[in-house]
Formats: sequence, C-alpha cells, structure tokens
Amino acid sequence: MKVLVAPAWFWEAAEGRPVAGDTVRVLGSKTLGADGELYLVAREIETGGSGCTCSFRNDAGQPL
Repeated sequence: MKVLVAPAWFWEAAEGRPVAGDTVRVLGSKTLGADGELYLVAREIETGGSGCTCSFRNDAGQPL
C-alpha cells in the first residue's frame, strides 16, 4: 500500500522525518485511488528511530 503524506516542500522541511530503513507507524485513512490502487492518506507518522511524530492533518482530515 502506498502512503500519501504531504507536498514535497512540506515533507522536506519536517523535522524527524524517517530515512531509508527506519520503522514507521502511520495513522491515517484508507482510500481507493482513481487508478484502482489502495492508498493510505497519512495524518501522523511516527518514526521508530527518533520517536518523533510528524502530524500532517487534523482530526477532520484537513491539512495543517
């Protein structure tokens, strides 16, 4: 399943973002794309290595 996170400019500025090999926990909502693929729209991503949680959406699903 692919995870949709944020625009590149937002994600690149986020502190504590995961790097290759990190274990992550993603909290979000599943959605079916127009291409028939299943996606997870991330609300929060917690990186296992740093323990940092990056929030991308509020409880209503709107971008921060």
